[in-house]
Amino acid sequence: IARTLGGSSSGPSTTSNPVGLDYDAANQRLFVADQYNNRVLVFSVGASISSITDGMAAGLVLGQSDLSGKTNGSGAAGLFYPTDVAWDPTHGRLYVSDYLNSRVVVFTDPLSNGKAASFVIGRSDLTTAVGIASFARSVEPKRLALSPDGEYLFVSETNRIKRFLVGRNLANGPAADLCPGQKNNSCEGYAVGSTTTSEIAGKLNMDQEGGMAVD
Repeated sequence: IARTLGGSSSGPSTTSNPVGLDYDAANQRLFVADQYNNRVLVFSVGASISSITDGMAAGLVLGQSDLSGKTNGSGAAGLFYPTDVAWDPTHGRLYVSDYLNSRVVVFTDPLSNGKAASFVIGRSDLTTAVGIASFARSVEPKRLALSPDGEYLFVSETNRIKRFLVGRNLANGPAADLCPGQKNNSCEGYAVGSTTTSEIAGKLNMDQEGGMAVD
């Protein structure tokens, strides 16, 4: 059985280039990164596919004040070209890859229309427009993945993957502690070569044992 959500514009029942998905099983919510509309949509989809209807409306939106908006923004409540989402059921957090703002923003439950993010990765705070002058603390986020326990967030960039310790002690502007795809897994510097990972465009996937694969 197939169901279609979204279309090609902005509104509660439409999307424009939806590129990242994640599912909150406990609360039966589907999160969709609606890239060209600069927002994340949240659908209440029920326990089975039979509860999903073609063209059903989203229940709420992040990145816009309401379900009709599509303006790019920054600050604590704005998004600019989001490329992925990752739901952490352990800590009740939604991570959003806010690509053209060069940051990952973190929303905490309960969610509501236009809610401000609580934390940011890649910036010193949620209002600063300038990135952190540190390879380990800056991000050019494309895809996201969380470890099964919610302690680590993996962020793919053009030539590497960065691992951030998030867990219960998350704060603004953390430094990556590991960078697979770089020489010696170092997070300082930027290189492409035989010991590095080149363009990373696919989805990051974590299994229940903490293993990671790149599609």
